Amino acid sequence: NCLYFPVEQLTQRWDGEHFWLGMVLGWKTKTENGDQMPHFYLEYSDNILEQIDHSDFFRKLHLLLIDNGPSKLSDIKSRAVVHNQYCVADGEATNAFVHLTLSIFQGRELRVRQEVGKLILAFLQKEFTRSYEQLNCSITLEIKEINTDTYFKLSNL
Repeated sequence: NCLYFPVEQLTQRWDGEHFWLGMVLGWKTKTENGDQMPHFYLEYSDNILEQIDHSDFFRKLHLLLIDNGPSKLSDIKSRAVVHNQYCVADGEATNAFVHLTLSIFQGRELRVRQEVGKLILAFLQKEFTRSYEQLNCSITLEIKEINTDTYFKLSNL
């Protein structure tokens, strides 16, 4: 599966090792205090073949979101959980999963969420290529909207 975008919509960023291509999507919506508050929750089964360097993985994911945002780096929070007790489909040992949840404040247009979702899913497919090709692997992304009326924050970042 390939994603095609008009060239004029692409941005480019060099991170010292790779060129990152992304779309300018008008991601940013502000709350009263200016936060964009993206949170990433990565979950995956312990039979994934890749040795994940979480710092590097999340750094790349943060850059992708900033480049297609903009979002403030200090507002992005990420965490990972490796599951050793799970059942995928029929429970075969070669069944695996990768699931990423992106939680964001309400207010972004559906089109924007869908385009960012496509970019993030392509990123996940690249990062977990070996597992996807050699295991029965499900790679999924869910974008959740958080109600700003019931979100509270203290931060000195």
